[in-house]
Amino acid sequence: MSQQVPTVILFETGVLNDYRKNIPIETTLANLEKIMEQFQEKSANAKIILLSPNRTTEMGSNSLGLKPKDYLQRSKEFIHSKGWDFIDIYEGFEKLRLEDGRALTQVLLKNGYNPNEIGNQYIFQTVKKYFMEE
Repeated sequence: MSQQVPTVILFETGVLNDYRKNIPIETTLANLEKIMEQFQEKSANAKIILLSPNRTTEMGSNSLGLKPKDYLQRSKEFIHSKGWDFIDIYEGFEKLRLEDGRALTQVLLKNGYNPNEIGNQYIFQTVKKYFMEE
């Protein structure tokens, strides 16, 4: 049986997990770079697209004094500086939610992080828009 080789890899950065675990942003960015190096090495012909996480209910500062938006903004700037492909799920998710007039709690599971069926549809629509515009 032959091994399948991906042509497109969508990878969520997971920066909000680092926010929750109080990992310094510099470490987060270094880890993103290592992950991309591994993807590029093992799947050299694949189009690799990084995705920001979706909006969550968390807004406060962690023990490092950093907010989720700090991690999102710095990772977005870093990704763009590297010339990597990027889909801003956070912004797309939020735009669609506001257009629908829904409260954040209506598009997330009770944990306040993970999207429910409606939230997943927002993510799908954001990714679809990226590919339709490309």
